[in-house]
Amino acid sequence: MIIYVNFANLILKGNLNNLYVLNFTIGDIWMFLAVISWCLYSVLLKKMDTSIPQLASLEVMIIIGLFFIIPFYFFESFNGSFLLSSSSDFFIIIYVAIFASKFMPPWPKPPFLKIK
Repeated sequence: MIIYVNFANLILKGNLNNLYVLNFTIGDIWMFLAVISWCLYSVLLKKMDTSIPQLASLEVMIIIGLFFIIPFYFFESFNGSFLLSSSSDFFIIIYVAIFASKFMPPWPKPPFLKIK
């Protein structure tokens, strides 16, 4: 509880009247939604049934993630703001898709991924 009070004190700069003049941008709202979704993901991952194989759980999470990401993909590709505008963009995607995900060292795993 003390953390929340200190967080509010930091955001409001010690003055409650600043609550009326807070201005949030669309990026602030997106970050807030990202934090909330990550919190839900972390909590629900702990409550996941451990009798289900991990590969099957991963496949379900990927399918659910695709379900939520596909509308954003279509929105960006139909509005002309698609990511691949040059060859360097293609190489960045290849790097992230192959090297950063497949060849990631096994030691920096977060504690919530260690499902027993």
